[in-house]
Amino acid sequence: MKTSVIHRRVADFLKQHAPFDVLPEEDLLELAGTGRVTFHESEEYLIRRGQPWNALIRVIQQGRVEVVDERPEGDRLRDVLGEGDILELGRFLGIDSSLHAARTASDVILYSIDAGAFEGLVNQHPRMARYLATHLTERYEQDDQESLPKSVWLEAEEPTMELLRRRLRTCHRGASIREAASRMAQSPSGALAVVDAEGRALGLITDREIRECVAHGSLDGPCETIMNARIEASRAGPGR
Repeated sequence: MKTSVIHRRVADFLKQHAPFDVLPEEDLLELAGTGRVTFHESEEYLIRRGQPWNALIRVIQQGRVEVVDERPEGDRLRDVLGEGDILELGRFLGIDSSLHAARTASDVILYSIDAGAFEGLVNQHPRMARYLATHLTERYEQDDQESLPKSVWLEAEEPTMELLRRRLRTCHRGASIREAASRMAQSPSGALAVVDAEGRALGLITDREIRECVAHGSLDGPCETIMNARIEASRAGPGR
């Protein structure tokens, strides 16, 4: 496939997602031409805690990525990211390396683009800068609305409960797999947290577990029997 065709496809994807949707076509094509497309299998670490940034930021084109705290007793889930979300923005806030890890939760396709070119466009286009400031500030309840926030999704100390409720839907441990599949279909993250009666997260269900259940079992059993329980998660609130 000709390189120009690939760049066009990347640009067409980027313009569907903020903050790239405010950019003129010429700038989008130029930005798309600075990077490359990469494929990553499930359970692959894209970023490890303490890893210095390279020259690229990465946009999720397809699949899901988990942001986790790496701990001796087991990883703790902080967020689940999907199509259009951006990795490695912390470099623009004076942070030298990642404070958390990012791991694929499915097969993932990434569009990697030059970080310097991205920063140059943020400086050139006030609407792009305002989006980053207000959107990321809303996520982490920062007070300063005029500049980029002090924290972003990958480096924040703790996401707010409201953020987790918006991004990660939940279901009770006794719910059927069929009900869990229905709830997950409405989840913006493509994943579902299984919680107990007090709202504490017990594990995570992704479409991988649902697919395996459809292929090898019944959808009428309790969802907790198929959840991935390796992750310790923050209290997720009541299922909805």
